[in-house]
Amino acid sequence: MAARGTVAEAYPGVKPGRKRSKVEKDTCKDTRNEASGEEEEEALERLRGFDLDPRFGPCMGMTRIDRWERAEKLGLDPPPRVKTLLETRKYRGYQDCIWEGRV
Repeated sequence: MAARGTVAEAYPGVKPGRKRSKVEKDTCKDTRNEASGEEEEEALERLRGFDLDPRFGPCMGMTRIDRWERAEKLGLDPPPRVKTLLETRKYRGYQDCIWEGRV
């Protein structure tokens, strides 16, 4: 098998990016993790608020998305941000209401 060279040689028109030091990498990583943790907490708080809002009907025995869709069909004007959160976060802890004990 013949040697193929480096990736940079395969793409001669592309310049490699600036290499960052370990300190820069750690700083960037920490900032992103902190921001995603805050976003995650905000998303969960918004979903808990939706669960506790009686205007959208009972939530026992159904997923949050089912409850949101039922409220929309009944013209109760559920928050669109909640539906966006439910569509982008698919794991079960986001789908079930707080009374299911998973969130």
